[in-house]
Amino acid sequence: MQDIRLRAAVAIALIVVLSTPVVIVSFAHQSRSACEQGPAVAVLAHSLTPYLLLNSPYNGSAQGEFRVWNNSAGGAGWWGEVDYAQNGVVTDQFRDLQWTVYQAVPSGAGVSCQGEYITESRDNGAGGINQYGPYTNDSSEPRWSGENGTSYARVIFNNSFSRTTQVVDTCDRGQERLGLESTHVSIVIPVNITGQGVQVPTTVSVFSNYTYTFPAEAGAWAVDNLSAPGGPGGGWAFSYLGPCTY
Repeated sequence: MQDIRLRAAVAIALIVVLSTPVVIVSFAHQSRSACEQGPAVAVLAHSLTPYLLLNSPYNGSAQGEFRVWNNSAGGAGWWGEVDYAQNGVVTDQFRDLQWTVYQAVPSGAGVSCQGEYITESRDNGAGGINQYGPYTNDSSEPRWSGENGTSYARVIFNNSFSRTTQVVDTCDRGQERLGLESTHVSIVIPVNITGQGVQVPTTVSVFSNYTYTFPAEAGAWAVDNLSAPGGPGGGWAFSYLGPCTY
């Protein structure tokens, strides 16, 4: 079970930021030129939407930073935070967003938008951090936030290990420090539309930087690059292959 815990001195957290709400509009499917926003069909008043999904390699460490464009009353600008994790622990940062799902309608004659939706998010002005693990293999991580007795609607995301895109090995060699950037996180919003359960895919436009440290002589790790083409966005997920055997 996931839990969003209040930040104590050790730092697991609810962060409250008061600002003018930010509205982000995105298409849940790809017919961007053919379809346009129609009537609202579902609203999730509160949802813990991931902004930073930070896995750390077992026996290693990770640093992540996210940035979003914020049109606040004090003027537009970038806003973000930095967080850390180590030894297989996962640190995820969420924002409390209101999501509105609109039916997509044709922008012209001869166009079908059946089963297509457009999403819009509004920042409710608060967020939280969830930490769990440690894991030697990130494939068993939770893949959703919300519900489970909370007032937050469920949001589905993927920060888990599922395939090997590269291997990092520090046996007989020094420390490795590797990084990457990401421009988005893909999510799914489960909603009820006219009595039918619908899973609406969309993306969160968030810019993030990840740095991973693999200590010398600490073993080998399989890496799943979640920002590779076709991936859900975000950083890396790991499966620890084991210590050095010499």
